[in-house]
Amino acid sequence: MDKNLNKYLHSSEGNLDEWEKIALKSLKSSSLEDLSSEYDNGLYRKPLYTKEDLKKDTSYSSARGLSENNNTDLPWHICSIIDDTSDVNLLNTRVLGELERGASSFELPSFSKNPKRVLNKVDLSIAPIYLRNLKCNENEIKDFVNFLLEWRKINKKDPCAGIDVDPIATDIWNNYFSNSNNNSKDRLKDLISLKENSQNDLINVNFFHFDGSLWNDLGASLIDEISLLASSLIELLRIYKNNNKLKVSFCYSLSTDFFSNIAKVRASRLVLTNLMNHFEVDLDITHIGRTSSSLFYKESPWINQLRVTNAGLSGAIAGVDRLVCHPLTSKLGQAPEFVRRLTRNTHIILQEESHIGKIQDPSGGSFYLEKLTEDIAREAWKRIKEIEENKGITNLIQNKKFLNHLEKNRNNEIDKISSGQIKRVGVNTYQDPNPREIKVKPYE
Repeated sequence: MDKNLNKYLHSSEGNLDEWEKIALKSLKSSSLEDLSSEYDNGLYRKPLYTKEDLKKDTSYSSARGLSENNNTDLPWHICSIIDDTSDVNLLNTRVLGELERGASSFELPSFSKNPKRVLNKVDLSIAPIYLRNLKCNENEIKDFVNFLLEWRKINKKDPCAGIDVDPIATDIWNNYFSNSNNNSKDRLKDLISLKENSQNDLINVNFFHFDGSLWNDLGASLIDEISLLASSLIELLRIYKNNNKLKVSFCYSLSTDFFSNIAKVRASRLVLTNLMNHFEVDLDITHIGRTSSSLFYKESPWINQLRVTNAGLSGAIAGVDRLVCHPLTSKLGQAPEFVRRLTRNTHIILQEESHIGKIQDPSGGSFYLEKLTEDIAREAWKRIKEIEENKGITNLIQNKKFLNHLEKNRNNEIDKISSGQIKRVGVNTYQDPNPREIKVKPYE
């Protein structure tokens, strides 16, 4: 037994030529080039990665998200999405129910109802609240901030909260999907004004949020998503000069492309670190993972859960600070209680049973992921320079060529799914002949 063990411990270094011979023999009529696949414009995956693929070392802490005080008990905030309802008591029950059963934070879609009743018995100093309404106006955001100020005054504690309204992407999203029109620069200035008026009182509240999941919905590619987030930050730094220790959050769409999700978050850390060094600022950045809307289909709600689990795991491995998983019925209507439980348990199993949170950067050291990280960061940086050379993101979003590019990407994906070029289990392949219906209530 000892001899066999020593044999494996002291095995000779592998030879690439020998590997290629074995691989070609197993492939029969195919070639190694056939195993390569494009995951973004001009970026390809290879069947094998070695140390020769890394032109420089990208495995340092800014990519890995390493921290001295790693919270192994709560490696990321479990964030539940609360379905809206006109019944404020029911809304309060839903919030408390999520927090009592495993969620550590929650997201409200509106703030127009009686907030004191909706948030009755909720301790905002330990359970962060996030306002995310793509159609909310300036008055609703002001009401949210004023409530937080009043809550702090009454409870003698600092509330933890965030305004998850991207001042730039939200306007493009609304222009396309709801035909409303706003000025993103004005919205950004409004948030800056709110921040300056309350910054000494709301030290744990994040006023600035940039949302890659919205850009993803609009048709942005992986490289587009990171570059647009970074350019949004540049626009903020250009307008707001009092920016040291400023809280800023970045949200990334999590698709079924498991390894690209991980590399995207790691590459974004590299890009944002370079920007902070360039502008000589020290920002308090929160990284958020959100399941992409492209995961969900009405035709296969049960399979949606497999896609959510895949995406959630990739976000956990990437080391996000907050993870938002949509219920599997999100395209059908309000989630029943057993679906909500399933969504929460996805988080809980990842945190408490997989022990991913006990390891900082589980993917670090993989030549494959290090190479993806490097490629994505390099191409995103080129794209950021192009945007800035053309007067920044506020000018870009007025450019019809850019808007047409997003629409073309969006339509291409729809066409590929319709034609079966992109496989979606339960939708265009392996459809369930006897699907079990999930009864849901429509959204209010």
